[in-house]
Amino acid sequence: MVRLSKKYLTDLGNQATSSSPFWLVLSLSFSTLCSLLALREGFAQEFVVQDDVRQYLFWMYKWANPDLFQNDWIANYFQSVAPLGYRAFYHAFNHVGISPLLLSKLIPTLLGWLTTFYCFQLCQIIIPIPLAGFITSTLLNQQLWLDDGLVSATPRAFLYPIFLAILYFIQRQSIWQCGIAIALLGIFYPQCILVCFGVLSFRLIQFSHGSFRIVDNLRERKLALVGISIATIIIFYYVLSIDYFSPVISAQDAKTLSEFGGAGNSAFFYGGFWNFWIWGQRSGLLPEDLLKPIFLIPGLCLPYLILYPTRFPLVRQAKPGVTLIFQVLSASLLLFFLAHCLLFKLHLPSRYTHHSLRICLALAAGISSCSLLDQFFQWLTGSYALKFNTAFLTPLEYGIEKRYRVELKVMIIGILTLGILINPLFWKGFPKAKYITGRSPELYQFFDRQPENSLIASISREADNIPSFSKRSVWFAWEYAVPYHWGYYRQIQQRAIQLIQAQYSPEIKPLQDLVRTQKINFIVLDTNAFQSDYILKNSWLRQWYHSLGKEILSMYEQPRSPAIMDWIEQCAVLRTEKQVVLESSCLLNPVK
Repeated sequence: MVRLSKKYLTDLGNQATSSSPFWLVLSLSFSTLCSLLALREGFAQEFVVQDDVRQYLFWMYKWANPDLFQNDWIANYFQSVAPLGYRAFYHAFNHVGISPLLLSKLIPTLLGWLTTFYCFQLCQIIIPIPLAGFITSTLLNQQLWLDDGLVSATPRAFLYPIFLAILYFIQRQSIWQCGIAIALLGIFYPQCILVCFGVLSFRLIQFSHGSFRIVDNLRERKLALVGISIATIIIFYYVLSIDYFSPVISAQDAKTLSEFGGAGNSAFFYGGFWNFWIWGQRSGLLPEDLLKPIFLIPGLCLPYLILYPTRFPLVRQAKPGVTLIFQVLSASLLLFFLAHCLLFKLHLPSRYTHHSLRICLALAAGISSCSLLDQFFQWLTGSYALKFNTAFLTPLEYGIEKRYRVELKVMIIGILTLGILINPLFWKGFPKAKYITGRSPELYQFFDRQPENSLIASISREADNIPSFSKRSVWFAWEYAVPYHWGYYRQIQQRAIQLIQAQYSPEIKPLQDLVRTQKINFIVLDTNAFQSDYILKNSWLRQWYHSLGKEILSMYEQPRSPAIMDWIEQCAVLRTEKQVVLESSCLLNPVK
């Protein structure tokens, strides 16, 4: 036990580097366990897909079959907003036979390993204590698996390993490795390029003797200039790119849309001060469940520990790394408020702080925990006992025999390690994978057998799953109603209103005209679509309740019911427990 403790646990301020593999493997093991739990959920049934994957990947099926999603407005939009590197990554694996949907379930494991590795190595540069690396990387993993960002395999999943690699190379002053990592970040998650630009600018210009000037360190100066140059090129590339779905919606227009209200699918302007500015998913400064891992709380003490460098020598040793943490936080906060000022030109303000805060708080927790632990051990062994003339500390110096002090250290660090590892057992729903399980397999199998150019119209929430599970186009669906580009969303909104009005019209002609002009092949109805409770609770109708929903409800007070109800029996080509599929050609030539 003593031998193990000397090798892996004790002497925090002067640990041997040989202990690093032990703590790194332990950190990677925790990441692997989290990913295995998510994989079990992802492969539990046939029709399972991660929530956000439904937006980002469905259009990629046309790489294997070019006849799919032809002239599909929704597919074209999501293909256009997918970052270049993200598209190339999935295209490369699709070329060797790994489908995008399968890859989206497998890749989070690898991304988790890379995130853990770079987080551990970054912490080792800041404070060369393997225990600190374990605390930092494990707490970061807990935060990431409490959220669905990493498991989503969407562009933001790639942010964490790449951004941590950038910070690692900045701290090592590896110029070209840092430049390459910045370029990768730009083609996978362009928004965070602005954070890197801010961090490197802070490092290039320093405040000294009452004035700002260029940093003296030549290598630091080259690193900042190379990084800023690459970031600038990427920023200009995106600024000058042609956007066929512009303009980006303005804040003034967004405030008039219920889509951005509390019941909308892009809720932004709702709640009071705390919800909007602090905890809002899209508008708030802080991510949800930021401090749910209670072992992150010591990270909040880091600013206090910095004030007493002589008492906490490990913090003094970590000063260059602590400076980097504050530079990341400063850049993130600056962009957060800038994004609010330019809403929605820089997309969502929360994207600039949620990711970086998780990383910075985990690093701060690792540094602070080990600094406090080191201070406690120094006090335990009597190193500081002579500095304090108190009756409380002096007896402890002599009351614990020297041979028992190592065992006590082992026990304390062992309890800390175990506490960090088992903490997630007390959280409900960990890890938070947000996998969606399709509830209508007969529906997906039916459409999978239809021609590749089939177009399906429905206001049912099952329309969200049809492109991913059946590889067929939908005219619109709630999941794809993203309102940030007005050139795209204007048409989606118009389609939704047209179909809702036609479906509930007392005349069949509006629906016939819609089917004929838009070349719709099938219409999917929920079996309870004509019940008043359904109209009140339907996502689309609830979003526009005070206008369209109210108008439809008023129709039920009239003696005539929606005309489509008269054709369900003769035009239905599939009936399931919750849906009925109508063939549109039958509606054009109904035979009573």
